[in-house]
Amino acid sequence: MKKILASSRTLSGRLGPMVFAIAAQVLCSAPAISNAQTVLARARLGNNAEDMEFIPSGLYANQLAIIDGYDVLAIPVMGGGRGGAHKLFDVKKLPFTGGPRGIGYVESERLLVFTDITLGNQLILADEQGNAAGTRTITFPAGVQSFGSESVSYIRRGSPFYPDHLLLVIYAAPDFSQRIEVVRRDGLVVAEIIPDQRILGEHGCASAYYVGPDRLLLGTFDGLVFLTDLEGQAVAEPALVNSNSDSCEGVAQTADGRLVATSYTSGTVVYFDRQLNRLPDADQSYHIGIGLSRPLGAAWNSDSSELMFMRGDAVSSSVEGVPVTLNARRTIIDLGADSVTAFQIRDITYLPDEHRIGVGIINPHEIVLYGSAGVREGLVPLSSLGAAGPNITQYLPASRQFGVFLRGRPNRGLLRIIERDGTLTRTIDLRPYVVDFFSFAYFNPADPRGGQLLVLDAINDAMLVLDLDGNLISRSEYHNALDLPFAFGVTAITTGPYAGAFAALNADNSEVAIFTLP
Repeated sequence: MKKILASSRTLSGRLGPMVFAIAAQVLCSAPAISNAQTVLARARLGNNAEDMEFIPSGLYANQLAIIDGYDVLAIPVMGGGRGGAHKLFDVKKLPFTGGPRGIGYVESERLLVFTDITLGNQLILADEQGNAAGTRTITFPAGVQSFGSESVSYIRRGSPFYPDHLLLVIYAAPDFSQRIEVVRRDGLVVAEIIPDQRILGEHGCASAYYVGPDRLLLGTFDGLVFLTDLEGQAVAEPALVNSNSDSCEGVAQTADGRLVATSYTSGTVVYFDRQLNRLPDADQSYHIGIGLSRPLGAAWNSDSSELMFMRGDAVSSSVEGVPVTLNARRTIIDLGADSVTAFQIRDITYLPDEHRIGVGIINPHEIVLYGSAGVREGLVPLSSLGAAGPNITQYLPASRQFGVFLRGRPNRGLLRIIERDGTLTRTIDLRPYVVDFFSFAYFNPADPRGGQLLVLDAINDAMLVLDLDGNLISRSEYHNALDLPFAFGVTAITTGPYAGAFAALNADNSEVAIFTLP
């Protein structure tokens, strides 16, 4: 659920024929930027493990495959495999609309299968080199509809329980309740398991795996693993995967019967015996970057010449500073000490003329202003904008105003300009440019109109440059040039060795790309 709320969905039929006609005219007449943005630096800052599968045969035999962000990683099971943890390929070219969530290996076809958080009725296939191998539509029983999928795993041939089938964790309509579907390889659902309500109600189900001959292994959103019978009823007390309630996104069983689990940010495969007793000496690491997983926002601190991001988990939240080398981090503000939780933060901006950091907050809707010492010094109320809190909040230094993109479908493509007291001054309508779910950055204060805006539309693969009146200056695609699908968060770099460049963020991959415009 936590990731469904953060996901963007493809829109269809939202804009009327007149708007499309206007958009076509604008796109034909406006000057265009070629797809030639230049990437100067990039890095993944942390882990985003979504699922794990044991591969018993084929090209990657006796290895654990982990979908971590958009990367497929391989970890040899102790006693076999090739070398240490290593990247096999990425899945950025596969047809995801929301982001990868599950990985399985269909042994009978030597194909990898993936799920998408927003494609509830589709499986995405790839060969062992990561090349696209088509999709398969999932056919659910009458009355069952899926909003999106989590983990997927394969049940081997010869199993007494649905051999050569898939186990799929879904979010079912209309209430996002969770179920485990048994799916034939052609996509037909042949059975359904509704796990123990104590598990679903208290913990949630992030992953599921068949453990022969008569058990299921379930991972939960608060870092536990359960053994259940084949009807999903718990048969023993759960075991702890991690101590910080990090979601247990992947579970599996190796050829020698050991059970394994991994959580979203830990970068560690944790081992158990068949009774869920820990085997810590067998644990394996695949840590990525500086340990900054799923950062939010993106802002440039011109005083310290570093990028700033927000991080949060079930127990803490903070503003983190990262140099342009992307190889270190420091905590700038402990938001938890100010009673701001991870469920409230949305975006971050910097006020260079005031040397303050602005943090966009929902519940209550406001921008909280912190001084350089990390102490709250004021706020900008957003309650006058309505019931929706902010997705993106960016400071416009030339006018000392803020630009705000609000949450909720009715606010898609609309950029509000507000004063320091929260009063709405005007709205820039980006919908005629076919802009939907977007982030933006202020830059070029020398522009006669007081600056320009760089707008990234994550859904429509569009990068736009606008003046502050909303007039289009240029438009281009960016997914291929930046190799950064679904980027949501961008900032202008104004000082230091990359002055004049930009930094864009894909939180699902904890990936930052520093780039220049043509």
